[in-house]
Amino acid sequence: MGREVEKIDHVVVAVKDAEKAMRFFSELLGIEFDEIGEERNWKFKSYMSPEGLELLVPTSEDSETAKFIEKRGEGLFALSFKVSDAEKIAKKAEEMGIRIIGKIEREGFKEIFLHPKDCFGIQILLTEYKDYHGCTVALAMERKEDKYI
Repeated sequence: MGREVEKIDHVVVAVKDAEKAMRFFSELLGIEFDEIGEERNWKFKSYMSPEGLELLVPTSEDSETAKFIEKRGEGLFALSFKVSDAEKIAKKAEEMGIRIIGKIEREGFKEIFLHPKDCFGIQILLTEYKDYHGCTVALAMERKEDKYI
């Protein structure tokens, strides 16, 4: 079996206030962020740094991000691994009893979410893309209809 994971792609941090969090990371580490946009179905806004830090801000009190912050506070929300074949790993995960809790697909980009209760308390993202950083794809392409599960 070949190597399935290429690298850790990005780290997702759930925050209440994007401006406050961006100021913090900018002042402390010199990190700058680009707004990726709002994900209406999942009810969050996303901001990404070139270093691979993504800030996730809930846009609704009933979103998974808001529930996470309410229950556990701000902090590590998910860890994304860049993989060569997200579907193949997702199938393997299901065979191991790991629940798939979501999927986002866009042209040239796929992300599959694994349940944190099945992954040592960390939501794992299987992120598949080719020649560009997967989370910044929204900045470079026209908005297309996403597919969700």
